[in-house]
Amino acid sequence: MSKIVIIGASGQVATEVCLCLSMKEGVDFLPLVRSEYSAALFKLHSIKYCVVDFNQTDLRKAFKGADLVVDFSYPDANLVEIPKVL
Repeated sequence: MSKIVIIGASGQVATEVCLCLSMKEGVDFLPLVRSEYSAALFKLHSIKYCVVDFNQTDLRKAFKGADLVVDFSYPDANLVEIPKVL
């Protein structure tokens, strides 16, 4: 069984992905969120999650055993700065 780690799991698209994965048999996934508040929907649906400080340099514990890491996180920038980056 593959393990999928989902970064930025409390966002709209990532939450939908997590809900879909929760209905699939044999899929092991771990949503990563920034706070317990962001995990409200996961708690409601009894989906296992992990609260992670993304500013922390050592995320190896959350990624341990992962076969795939999917990043749905939003870039750390102001909205007016995004077009400059793209």
